Amino acid sequence: MCDSGGGHYGRAVNVVTLPMALLATGYYTPKLCVRHGEPATSLWPVASGTVRDWPFCPRCMKTRRVLRAVAVACAVVPFVLLVAGVILSAEGVLPEKPVQNVVSGALGVGLLTSWVLLARTSPSRLARASVPDSQLFLVIQGAHPAFAAHAADLLRAAEREQPAVPTRAPVFPTAEGQLG
Repeated sequence: MCDSGGGHYGRAVNVVTLPMALLATGYYTPKLCVRHGEPATSLWPVASGTVRDWPFCPRCMKTRRVLRAVAVACAVVPFVLLVAGVILSAEGVLPEKPVQNVVSGALGVGLLTSWVLLARTSPSRLARASVPDSQLFLVIQGAHPAFAAHAADLLRAAEREQPAVPTRAPVFPTAEGQLG
């Protein structure tokens, strides 16, 4: 099921729901990337592993690598500052107390930033995919139009070949703005 509605900053947002029973077969797993609508070159599990072999394009994988590299740098740089601060303070080049304050602040900010960036690199987050409490459907928010059309084609094919599998799900916003 695909739905276009008002999105962030006035952009249309495609919401796609795919039945978990259909995805479990492996036969109806999409072949296009959700974010870019491009052919997939990598397959990763999403939704805490409930969906295996979810498609990702090279652009998605590059985004993941870059964000992870920046996250590692954000975590490592404060420790380098800590070592440099200790050495410079021990040699009397810098006063000890300001160095401790700056390094402890940099350490907190660096580790928090690293954690946020790593959370954004999860396959589920990259795919914009979540599974509501019912566990019956995979909900994808902000799907590329090419992906949304591809998903609709897969659902039509599934309805023709396996009419007993539910391919439609009600999609409605909850109080928190999430789809439920």
